[in-house]
Amino acid sequence: MASAKLKLKTSQTLKDCSHPIIIQILKDKKKAITTLNINCHIEEWDIKTNLPKNRRLSLICQKKLLECEELLFEGIDKGWSSKKIASIFAGKDTKEIMFFKYSAEINFENKIGISTKLLDASKLKKFKNFIGGKDISFNELDFQLLSKYKKFLEDEGLKSATRYLSILRQVYNYAIEQDDFVPKKNPFKSSLFSKKITTTTINRNLNLIKTKELFKLNYGTGWGKSYKDMSLDFWKFCFLMRGINFIEMALIKPKDIEGEYFSFTREKLKTKINTKQKIKIYPEAREIIKKYFVKGNDYVFPLLENGYNKDTSINDYKAYKHKLTVINSNLRNIGKKDLNVDFNLTSMSARYTFINLAKLNEVPFLYLQELLGHKTKSTTDIYLDVFPQEKIDNYHRQVIDKVLKELW
Repeated sequence: MASAKLKLKTSQTLKDCSHPIIIQILKDKKKAITTLNINCHIEEWDIKTNLPKNRRLSLICQKKLLECEELLFEGIDKGWSSKKIASIFAGKDTKEIMFFKYSAEINFENKIGISTKLLDASKLKKFKNFIGGKDISFNELDFQLLSKYKKFLEDEGLKSATRYLSILRQVYNYAIEQDDFVPKKNPFKSSLFSKKITTTTINRNLNLIKTKELFKLNYGTGWGKSYKDMSLDFWKFCFLMRGINFIEMALIKPKDIEGEYFSFTREKLKTKINTKQKIKIYPEAREIIKKYFVKGNDYVFPLLENGYNKDTSINDYKAYKHKLTVINSNLRNIGKKDLNVDFNLTSMSARYTFINLAKLNEVPFLYLQELLGHKTKSTTDIYLDVFPQEKIDNYHRQVIDKVLKELW
Protein backbone atom coordinates (compact mmCIF):
# COMPACT_ATOMS: atom_id res chain seq x y z
CA MET A 1 0.00 0.00 0.00
CA ALA A 2 1.50 3.33 -1.09
CA SER A 3 0.91 6.47 0.94
CA ALA A 4 2.15 10.00 1.65
CA LYS A 5 1.69 11.49 5.13
CA LEU A 6 2.49 14.81 6.78
CA LYS A 7 4.52 14.54 9.97
CA LEU A 8 6.20 16.78 12.48
CA LYS A 9 9.76 15.51 12.86
CA THR A 10 10.09 15.81 16.61
CA SER A 11 13.35 13.84 16.55
CA GLN A 12 14.98 16.93 15.07
CA THR A 13 14.89 20.16 17.08
CA LEU A 14 16.00 23.45 15.56
CA LYS A 15 17.63 26.40 17.33
CA ASP A 16 14.28 28.09 18.01
CA CYS A 17 12.97 24.80 19.49
CA SER A 18 10.70 24.21 16.49
CA HIS A 19 10.63 21.03 14.38
CA PRO A 20 10.65 20.54 10.57
CA ILE A 21 7.46 19.44 8.84
CA ILE A 22 8.09 16.51 6.52
CA ILE A 23 6.20 14.22 4.18
CA GLN A 24 6.80 10.51 4.68
CA ILE A 25 6.42 8.48 1.49
CA LEU A 26 5.75 4.75 1.70
CA LYS A 27 5.93 2.58 -1.41
CA ASP A 28 6.75 -1.09 -1.86
CA LYS A 29 7.31 -1.35 1.91
CA LYS A 30 10.14 1.20 1.74
CA LYS A 31 10.06 4.66 3.28
CA ALA A 32 11.55 7.97 2.21
CA ILE A 33 11.09 11.46 3.58
CA THR A 34 11.16 14.90 2.03
CA THR A 35 11.13 18.19 3.91
CA LEU A 36 8.78 21.10 3.18
CA ASN A 37 11.22 23.71 4.52
CA ILE A 38 8.48 24.70 6.97
CA ASN A 39 8.93 24.52 10.74
CA CYS A 40 6.41 24.31 13.56
CA HIS A 41 6.54 24.29 17.37
CA ILE A 42 5.07 21.21 18.95
CA GLU A 43 2.40 23.20 20.81
CA GLU A 44 1.25 24.65 17.46
CA TRP A 45 0.81 21.22 15.91
CA ASP A 46 -2.64 19.53 15.82
CA ILE A 47 -2.07 15.84 16.59
CA LYS A 48 -5.58 14.83 15.48
CA THR A 49 -5.45 16.43 11.98
CA ASN A 50 -1.68 16.05 11.65
CA LEU A 51 -1.54 19.68 10.51
CA PRO A 52 -0.35 23.03 11.90
CA LYS A 53 -3.02 24.84 13.90
CA ASN A 54 -2.21 27.97 11.95
CA ARG A 55 -4.70 28.10 9.05
CA ARG A 56 -2.30 29.58 6.49
CA LEU A 57 0.44 27.03 7.26
CA SER A 58 -2.18 24.28 7.26
CA LEU A 59 -3.34 25.20 3.72
CA ILE A 60 0.28 25.32 2.47
CA CYS A 61 0.98 21.88 3.94
CA GLN A 62 -2.19 20.39 2.47
CA LYS A 63 -1.31 21.76 -0.95
CA LYS A 64 2.19 20.29 -0.72
CA LEU A 65 0.77 16.94 0.40
CA LEU A 66 -1.61 16.91 -2.58
CA GLU A 67 1.31 17.58 -4.97
CA CYS A 68 3.28 14.76 -3.39
CA GLU A 69 0.34 12.34 -3.64
CA GLU A 70 -0.04 13.14 -7.35
CA LEU A 71 3.65 12.42 -7.78
CA LEU A 72 3.22 9.19 -5.83
CA PHE A 73 0.42 8.00 -8.14
CA GLU A 74 2.57 8.83 -11.16
CA GLY A 75 5.46 6.97 -9.54
CA ILE A 76 3.32 3.87 -9.07
CA ASP A 77 2.58 3.90 -12.81
CA LYS A 78 6.19 4.55 -13.85
CA GLY A 79 7.98 2.32 -11.39
CA TRP A 80 9.68 4.97 -9.24
CA SER A 81 10.94 4.03 -5.82
CA SER A 82 9.95 6.02 -2.72
CA LYS A 83 13.47 7.51 -2.73
CA LYS A 84 13.06 8.60 -6.34
CA ILE A 85 9.69 10.24 -5.61
CA ALA A 86 11.13 12.11 -2.62
CA SER A 87 14.05 13.34 -4.75
CA ILE A 88 11.76 14.55 -7.55
CA PHE A 89 9.52 16.34 -5.06
CA ALA A 90 12.55 18.06 -3.53
CA GLY A 91 13.75 19.13 -6.97
CA LYS A 92 16.89 17.02 -6.73
CA ASP A 93 15.92 14.65 -9.52
CA THR A 94 13.94 14.54 -12.75
CA LYS A 95 10.86 12.44 -13.35
CA GLU A 96 12.45 10.10 -15.86
CA ILE A 97 15.43 7.93 -14.97
CA MET A 98 17.53 8.05 -18.11
CA PHE A 99 19.42 4.85 -18.76
CA PHE A 100 22.71 6.13 -20.19
CA LYS A 101 22.94 9.09 -17.83
CA TYR A 102 22.42 6.68 -14.95
CA SER A 103 24.91 4.09 -16.22
CA ALA A 104 27.62 6.76 -16.57
CA GLU A 105 27.37 7.46 -12.84
CA ILE A 106 27.79 3.82 -11.78
CA ASN A 107 31.13 2.57 -10.50
CA PHE A 108 30.87 -1.19 -10.17
CA GLU A 109 33.33 -2.26 -7.48
CA ASN A 110 33.73 -5.73 -8.99
CA LYS A 111 34.80 -4.34 -12.36
CA ILE A 112 38.57 -4.72 -12.43
CA GLY A 113 40.86 -3.40 -15.13
CA ILE A 114 40.78 -0.82 -17.89
CA SER A 115 40.02 -3.45 -20.51
CA THR A 116 36.80 -4.58 -18.76
CA LYS A 117 35.54 -1.02 -18.31
CA LEU A 118 36.24 -0.12 -21.92
CA LEU A 119 34.46 -3.26 -23.11
CA ASP A 120 31.42 -2.35 -21.00
CA ALA A 121 31.46 1.18 -22.43
CA SER A 122 31.70 -0.22 -25.95
CA LYS A 123 28.71 -2.52 -25.39
CA LEU A 124 26.61 0.32 -23.97
CA LYS A 125 27.56 2.54 -26.91
CA LYS A 126 26.42 -0.15 -29.35
CA PHE A 127 22.95 -0.19 -27.77
CA LYS A 128 22.81 3.61 -27.80
CA ASN A 129 23.65 3.62 -31.51
CA PHE A 130 20.94 1.01 -32.08
CA ILE A 131 18.26 3.30 -30.60
CA GLY A 132 19.45 6.30 -32.60
CA GLY A 133 22.09 7.82 -30.34
CA LYS A 134 19.63 9.23 -27.80
CA ASP A 135 19.12 8.45 -24.14
CA ILE A 136 16.24 6.24 -23.08
CA SER A 137 14.25 6.04 -19.87
CA PHE A 138 14.16 2.85 -17.81
CA ASN A 139 10.44 2.58 -18.51
CA GLU A 140 11.05 2.46 -22.24
CA LEU A 141 13.40 -0.49 -21.84
CA ASP A 142 10.92 -3.30 -22.52
CA PHE A 143 11.09 -6.88 -23.74
CA GLN A 144 10.05 -5.98 -27.29
CA LEU A 145 12.90 -3.48 -27.67
CA LEU A 146 15.44 -5.88 -26.17
CA SER A 147 14.27 -8.69 -28.47
CA LYS A 148 14.77 -6.45 -31.51
CA TYR A 149 18.22 -5.54 -30.25
CA LYS A 150 19.17 -9.20 -29.79
CA LYS A 151 18.05 -9.99 -33.35
CA PHE A 152 20.06 -7.01 -34.60
CA LEU A 153 23.17 -8.33 -32.84
CA GLU A 154 22.68 -11.84 -34.19
CA ASP A 155 22.11 -10.54 -37.72
CA GLU A 156 25.45 -8.76 -37.42
CA GLY A 157 27.00 -12.15 -36.77
CA LEU A 158 27.82 -11.53 -33.11
CA LYS A 159 28.04 -14.91 -31.39
CA SER A 160 28.15 -13.21 -27.99
CA ALA A 161 24.87 -11.27 -28.31
CA THR A 162 23.93 -12.22 -24.76
CA ARG A 163 27.04 -10.44 -23.43
CA TYR A 164 25.76 -7.18 -24.91
CA LEU A 165 22.42 -7.76 -23.21
CA SER A 166 24.09 -8.68 -19.92
CA ILE A 167 25.63 -5.23 -19.39
CA LEU A 168 22.18 -3.66 -19.93
CA ARG A 169 20.68 -6.04 -17.37
CA GLN A 170 23.49 -5.26 -14.93
CA VAL A 171 22.72 -1.52 -15.04
CA TYR A 172 18.97 -2.23 -14.81
CA ASN A 173 19.37 -4.50 -11.77
CA TYR A 174 21.72 -2.02 -10.10
CA ALA A 175 19.04 0.69 -10.30
CA ILE A 176 16.55 -1.70 -8.68
CA GLU A 177 19.00 -2.70 -5.94
CA GLN A 178 19.69 0.97 -5.14
CA ASP A 179 15.93 1.70 -4.90
CA ASP A 180 16.20 4.14 -7.78
CA PHE A 181 13.69 2.26 -9.91
CA VAL A 182 10.87 -0.21 -9.30
CA PRO A 183 9.80 -2.04 -12.47
CA LYS A 184 6.29 -3.29 -13.12
CA LYS A 185 7.77 -6.40 -14.70
CA ASN A 186 11.24 -7.57 -15.62
CA PRO A 187 11.95 -7.06 -19.37
CA PHE A 188 15.04 -9.29 -19.23
CA LYS A 189 13.27 -12.59 -19.73
CA SER A 190 15.30 -15.79 -19.81
CA SER A 191 14.53 -16.28 -23.51
CA LEU A 192 16.74 -13.28 -24.29
CA PHE A 193 19.74 -15.16 -22.96
CA SER A 194 19.18 -18.42 -24.79
CA LYS A 195 22.02 -18.86 -27.24
CA LYS A 196 21.33 -19.11 -30.92
CA ILE A 197 22.63 -22.37 -32.35
CA THR A 198 25.12 -21.52 -35.09
CA THR A 199 28.02 -23.10 -36.93
CA THR A 200 30.28 -20.08 -36.54
CA THR A 201 32.68 -21.87 -34.18
CA ILE A 202 33.19 -24.68 -36.69
CA ASN A 203 33.88 -22.17 -39.46
CA ARG A 204 36.53 -20.22 -37.60
CA ASN A 205 39.29 -22.76 -38.15
CA LEU A 206 41.28 -23.69 -41.24
CA ASN A 207 41.18 -27.25 -42.46
CA LEU A 208 44.42 -29.15 -43.02
CA ILE A 209 44.77 -28.19 -46.68
CA LYS A 210 44.18 -24.47 -46.00
CA THR A 211 46.59 -24.55 -43.06
CA LYS A 212 49.27 -26.02 -45.31
CA GLU A 213 48.56 -23.26 -47.86
CA LEU A 214 48.91 -20.62 -45.14
CA PHE A 215 52.30 -21.94 -44.05
CA LYS A 216 53.52 -21.72 -47.65
CA LEU A 217 52.72 -17.97 -47.76
CA ASN A 218 55.55 -15.50 -47.28
CA TYR A 219 55.24 -11.72 -47.74
CA GLY A 220 58.57 -10.38 -46.55
CA THR A 221 61.64 -10.86 -44.42
CA GLY A 222 61.54 -8.44 -41.51
CA TRP A 223 59.73 -6.05 -39.18
CA GLY A 224 58.77 -2.81 -40.90
CA LYS A 225 58.62 -4.45 -44.32
CA SER A 226 54.97 -5.33 -44.17
CA TYR A 227 52.18 -5.53 -41.61
CA LYS A 228 50.85 -8.36 -43.73
CA ASP A 229 54.08 -10.35 -43.23
CA MET A 230 54.01 -9.64 -39.50
CA SER A 231 50.36 -10.72 -39.21
CA LEU A 232 51.09 -13.96 -41.02
CA ASP A 233 54.14 -14.68 -38.84
CA PHE A 234 52.21 -14.06 -35.64
CA TRP A 235 49.37 -16.36 -36.75
CA LYS A 236 51.93 -19.07 -37.50
CA PHE A 237 53.65 -18.51 -34.15
CA CYS A 238 50.39 -18.81 -32.17
CA PHE A 239 49.62 -22.05 -33.99
CA LEU A 240 53.14 -23.45 -33.50
CA MET A 241 52.89 -22.65 -29.77
CA ARG A 242 49.84 -24.88 -29.21
CA GLY A 243 47.33 -22.20 -30.16
CA ILE A 244 48.23 -19.57 -27.53
CA ASN A 245 46.19 -16.36 -27.58
CA PHE A 246 47.48 -13.17 -29.19
CA ILE A 247 47.81 -11.36 -25.84
CA GLU A 248 49.85 -14.25 -24.43
CA MET A 249 52.19 -14.06 -27.41
CA ALA A 250 52.44 -10.25 -27.16
CA LEU A 251 53.36 -10.45 -23.46
CA ILE A 252 56.24 -12.91 -23.88
CA LYS A 253 59.38 -11.57 -22.21
CA PRO A 254 62.91 -12.93 -22.66
CA LYS A 255 62.90 -14.16 -19.05
CA ASP A 256 59.82 -16.31 -19.83
CA ILE A 257 61.91 -18.42 -22.20
CA GLU A 258 63.83 -21.05 -20.30
CA GLY A 259 65.92 -23.21 -22.64
CA GLU A 260 63.55 -25.06 -24.96
CA TYR A 261 60.40 -23.92 -23.16
CA PHE A 262 58.18 -20.88 -22.77
CA SER A 263 56.69 -20.74 -19.23
CA PHE A 264 53.60 -18.62 -18.56
CA THR A 265 50.20 -18.35 -16.91
CA ARG A 266 47.28 -17.94 -19.27
CA GLU A 267 45.86 -14.40 -19.15
CA LYS A 268 42.33 -15.79 -19.02
CA LEU A 269 43.09 -17.85 -15.91
CA LYS A 270 45.26 -15.45 -13.92
CA THR A 271 42.49 -14.66 -11.44
CA LYS A 272 41.56 -18.35 -11.06
CA ILE A 273 44.78 -20.31 -11.05
CA ASN A 274 48.46 -19.36 -10.93
CA THR A 275 49.97 -22.64 -12.09
CA LYS A 276 52.41 -22.02 -14.94
CA GLN A 277 52.27 -23.88 -18.21
CA LYS A 278 55.23 -24.95 -20.31
CA ILE A 279 55.19 -24.96 -24.08
CA LYS A 280 58.10 -26.35 -26.04
CA ILE A 281 59.53 -23.90 -28.56
CA TYR A 282 60.19 -25.96 -31.67
CA PRO A 283 62.66 -24.68 -34.33
CA GLU A 284 59.91 -23.27 -36.55
CA ALA A 285 58.62 -21.05 -33.71
CA ARG A 286 62.14 -20.10 -32.62
CA GLU A 287 62.90 -18.79 -36.12
CA ILE A 288 60.00 -16.36 -35.79
CA ILE A 289 61.31 -15.20 -32.40
CA LYS A 290 64.75 -14.57 -33.93
CA LYS A 291 63.16 -12.57 -36.72
CA TYR A 292 61.52 -10.03 -34.40
CA PHE A 293 63.33 -9.92 -31.08
CA VAL A 294 65.58 -6.93 -30.43
CA LYS A 295 68.02 -7.29 -27.56
CA GLY A 296 67.21 -4.87 -24.72
CA ASN A 297 63.46 -4.78 -25.35
CA ASP A 298 61.05 -5.75 -22.57
CA TYR A 299 59.08 -8.01 -24.89
CA VAL A 300 60.11 -10.59 -27.46
CA PHE A 301 57.75 -9.21 -30.11
CA PRO A 302 57.49 -5.49 -31.03
CA LEU A 303 53.82 -5.20 -30.17
CA LEU A 304 53.78 -3.56 -26.74
CA GLU A 305 55.59 -0.60 -25.24
CA ASN A 306 57.98 -1.03 -22.32
CA GLY A 307 56.16 -1.03 -19.00
CA TYR A 308 52.86 -2.00 -20.64
CA ASN A 309 49.92 -2.53 -18.27
CA LYS A 310 46.56 -3.14 -19.88
CA ASP A 311 44.71 -3.33 -16.54
CA THR A 312 45.61 0.14 -15.24
CA SER A 313 46.56 2.26 -18.27
CA ILE A 314 43.88 3.16 -20.79
CA ASN A 315 46.54 4.30 -23.29
CA ASP A 316 48.38 0.98 -23.04
CA TYR A 317 45.17 -0.96 -23.51
CA LYS A 318 44.13 1.13 -26.54
CA ALA A 319 47.61 0.70 -28.06
CA TYR A 320 47.30 -3.07 -27.66
CA LYS A 321 43.78 -3.10 -29.15
CA HIS A 322 44.98 -1.01 -32.09
CA LYS A 323 47.77 -3.49 -32.85
CA LEU A 324 45.33 -6.40 -32.59
CA THR A 325 42.90 -4.64 -34.95
CA VAL A 326 45.67 -4.10 -37.52
CA ILE A 327 46.77 -7.74 -37.23
CA ASN A 328 43.23 -9.07 -37.63
CA SER A 329 42.51 -6.73 -40.55
CA ASN A 330 45.53 -8.11 -42.40
CA LEU A 331 44.59 -11.67 -41.52
CA ARG A 332 41.09 -11.13 -42.91
CA ASN A 333 42.62 -9.98 -46.20
CA ILE A 334 44.94 -12.98 -46.25
CA GLY A 335 42.02 -15.32 -45.61
CA LYS A 336 39.79 -13.82 -48.30
CA LYS A 337 42.33 -13.11 -51.04
CA ASP A 338 45.09 -15.68 -50.60
CA LEU A 339 43.33 -18.61 -48.96
CA ASN A 340 39.81 -18.05 -50.34
CA VAL A 341 38.06 -18.92 -47.06
CA ASP A 342 34.47 -17.86 -46.39
CA PHE A 343 35.01 -16.58 -42.82
CA ASN A 344 37.12 -13.92 -41.14
CA LEU A 345 40.57 -15.27 -40.38
CA THR A 346 41.73 -13.79 -37.05
CA SER A 347 44.44 -14.32 -34.47
CA MET A 348 42.03 -16.59 -32.58
CA SER A 349 41.66 -18.79 -35.68
CA ALA A 350 45.15 -20.12 -34.98
CA ARG A 351 43.88 -21.55 -31.69
CA TYR A 352 40.74 -23.06 -33.24
CA THR A 353 42.79 -24.53 -36.08
CA PHE A 354 45.23 -26.16 -33.68
CA ILE A 355 42.31 -27.64 -31.70
CA ASN A 356 40.69 -29.00 -34.83
CA LEU A 357 43.88 -30.57 -36.21
CA ALA A 358 44.73 -32.07 -32.80
CA LYS A 359 41.32 -33.74 -32.76
CA LEU A 360 41.83 -35.02 -36.31
CA ASN A 361 45.17 -36.41 -35.18
CA GLU A 362 43.28 -38.30 -32.47
CA VAL A 363 45.02 -36.62 -29.56
CA PRO A 364 43.32 -38.03 -26.41
CA PHE A 365 40.83 -35.61 -24.88
CA LEU A 366 42.68 -35.15 -21.58
CA TYR A 367 45.94 -34.50 -23.39
CA LEU A 368 44.13 -32.04 -25.64
CA GLN A 369 42.98 -30.15 -22.56
CA GLU A 370 46.56 -29.99 -21.34
CA LEU A 371 47.86 -28.89 -24.74
CA LEU A 372 45.38 -26.01 -24.80
CA GLY A 373 45.85 -24.97 -21.20
CA HIS A 374 42.29 -25.85 -20.17
CA LYS A 375 43.27 -26.40 -16.56
CA THR A 376 41.16 -26.10 -13.48
CA LYS A 377 42.42 -25.90 -9.93
CA SER A 378 40.96 -29.30 -9.09
CA THR A 379 42.75 -31.09 -11.94
CA THR A 380 46.10 -29.29 -12.04
CA ASP A 381 47.91 -31.77 -9.81
CA ILE A 382 46.45 -34.71 -11.73
CA TYR A 383 47.74 -33.30 -15.00
CA LEU A 384 51.21 -32.82 -13.58
CA ASP A 385 51.30 -36.37 -12.28
CA VAL A 386 49.64 -38.23 -15.17
CA PHE A 387 50.93 -36.29 -18.18
CA PRO A 388 54.72 -36.29 -18.54
CA GLN A 389 56.03 -33.21 -20.33
CA GLU A 390 57.68 -35.44 -22.94
CA LYS A 391 54.33 -36.99 -23.85
CA ILE A 392 52.68 -33.57 -24.13
CA ASP A 393 55.55 -32.38 -26.34
CA ASN A 394 55.16 -35.41 -28.61
CA TYR A 395 51.46 -34.75 -29.21
CA HIS A 396 52.33 -31.08 -29.80
CA ARG A 397 54.93 -32.06 -32.41
CA GLN A 398 52.55 -34.47 -34.13
CA VAL A 399 50.09 -31.64 -34.84
CA ILE A 400 52.89 -29.46 -36.26
CA ASP A 401 54.18 -32.31 -38.43
CA LYS A 402 50.70 -32.94 -39.77
CA VAL A 403 50.84 -29.46 -41.28
CA LEU A 404 54.51 -29.16 -42.23
CA LYS A 405 55.09 -32.69 -43.50
CA GLU A 406 55.75 -32.67 -47.26
CA LEU A 407 55.04 -28.92 -47.27
CA TRP A 408 57.97 -27.94 -49.43
